[in-house]
Amino acid sequence: MKNRRMLLAGVGLIVAGGAIASAQADNDKLGATLFTPRDRGDHFVCAAVNIGDKTLRSITFKILGNDGALLTPAAGSADTNPTSALNVTPGTAAEIDINLAPPDDGYCEVAVSGTGNRNDVRVGLVTSLTRATPGTIPPVPVFVTRAVEGH
Repeated sequence: MKNRRMLLAGVGLIVAGGAIASAQADNDKLGATLFTPRDRGDHFVCAAVNIGDKTLRSITFKILGNDGALLTPAAGSADTNPTSALNVTPGTAAEIDINLAPPDDGYCEVAVSGTGNRNDVRVGLVTSLTRATPGTIPPVPVFVTRAVEGH
């Protein structure tokens, strides 16, 4: 009788362990990738805000050129491109902030892990382009800034 109880207990533990691993594997598949429209600039800031009710386990940012290749940040940029994975708690934001030299076209790709619902995240790209006012001596800089939303 004692051997049967031990056998049943062992089988129960194996079944329970398999159910937990299966649930965890399904949870690991939860993710979404969002993109912004492209824009031209010499300064790119791509941000994501977690508006969901649970922590997003991993958000990574990439700023890509028209050809889909990573844009190379200029010396002195605040971040690297792409970023390392970041955990983002509900109600908080994370971002990538890079400078380019010379200006280029680019867009932002944000890969999110921890939710399968794209509506849990808002993504935006702010670009700045520095120009000089024509005919001014010395040149007078003008900053053109745009903001676009990603989906």
